[in-house]
Amino acid sequence: MFTGTVIDIAEPVPAQPEPVGGNSTARVLKSSSGTPIPSLKRVVRMQIKEVLTGVDPEQREIEIVTGKGGGDCGYSFQSGTDYVIYAYKNSEGRLETGICSRTRALTQAAQDITYLRAVTRSPATADIRVFVVDNSKLQAGRAPMQGVRTTISGPAGLREAFTDSAGRVTFEGLPPGEYIVQWASNGFKTGNRKVQIHAQGCAEVPVTMVVDH
Repeated sequence: MFTGTVIDIAEPVPAQPEPVGGNSTARVLKSSSGTPIPSLKRVVRMQIKEVLTGVDPEQREIEIVTGKGGGDCGYSFQSGTDYVIYAYKNSEGRLETGICSRTRALTQAAQDITYLRAVTRSPATADIRVFVVDNSKLQAGRAPMQGVRTTISGPAGLREAFTDSAGRVTFEGLPPGEYIVQWASNGFKTGNRKVQIHAQGCAEVPVTMVVDH
């Protein structure tokens, strides 16, 4: 994700080449010999203004591809306009975007920018949140269980805590990776679950305690 200004647009080569009409600054991709290069997508070259995530902070220009428009979800970029870009790597390994993403003109993206800046500045850790209910009391609604011994083991080592009166416990500031969550309480069956957490993310683990007959 980044913001930038469109400085060049290379149009797809049509089956029967036609001149680009009007005052468009779009160009057609050509080889070193001057022969048009077949393409099904527009190639948009942008000057990067602000890197939000996923792009080298030292990079000054970048190319993304998008469809021609209509049924292929291509985004209608305009030269000289500023945008916030939400891009992904396509099957060819190129950055691509379209109208189905949140890519939009920068003038319409104030909330996006505020949120993305806050996220990129937050710590590269994650949380695991566990919520435990009592299976024997489900008929009366969700009955949270207090005092359930809960442990996690993974990149952060072994941690232990007990659920509060709302049946919840949160393990914060964890390094990303795979964890095993385990729970135990007298009179109930123990259990465990494997979860994967990513940087600046959160995994929620709902647990229903079953009576140990």
